Amino acid sequence: MSYKVNFLPPHLQVEGVYDIPRLVRTVALVGCIGVLVLGYGVFLGNLFLARIQLDRLKQEKERIRVHVEEARAVRNERERLEQALHEIQKAEATRLAWSQLLRVVASSCPAEIRLSHLEGLPGVAKPGGEGKEPQSTPFSKPGLLKIRGVTPSFVSIGVFQRNLMDTGLFKEVRLVKVGFEKDLHAFEMEVFLKEGGR
Repeated sequence: MSYKVNFLPPHLQVEGVYDIPRLVRTVALVGCIGVLVLGYGVFLGNLFLARIQLDRLKQEKERIRVHVEEARAVRNERERLEQALHEIQKAEATRLAWSQLLRVVASSCPAEIRLSHLEGLPGVAKPGGEGKEPQSTPFSKPGLLKIRGVTPSFVSIGVFQRNLMDTGLFKEVRLVKVGFEKDLHAFEMEVFLKEGGR
């Protein structure tokens, strides 16, 4: 066995002197710095990926927003068209009610009578003049007809009144007034429709 003896003072010696605590501190410091650098790199990578995903989500949101606005426009258009269809159906029902009433009045009217005024009021007014007159609204079914006309024969007014009552469509046919105009009998009648009439 051989031994190596170093007579140099300790501060000049190179071999065999290891400062263990210093070595541990250095390794720990390098390890911490490495972990920090690696963590920061992972953080930057995640941040970059999150930004890419956020940009993708913004583009998707814009695309969806356009579709949502189109869907809202379609829904608003559908509601507008449904409203128009409802109004058209109401107008058609009223037109049918009016055409039936006019057909009944025309078929009940004797040849000597000339009608000068025919006014329909919606709702059903109470016979006898009690209560207020019904208000007119668009597309309302008539409930009261006011008829004015002239005839050379007083009897034809009664025939007209009887013909209207015989149709079964009216609750009451009331003669309001009769007068003279240029050698003709002028009359005014109120015709009350039955509730739920045709």
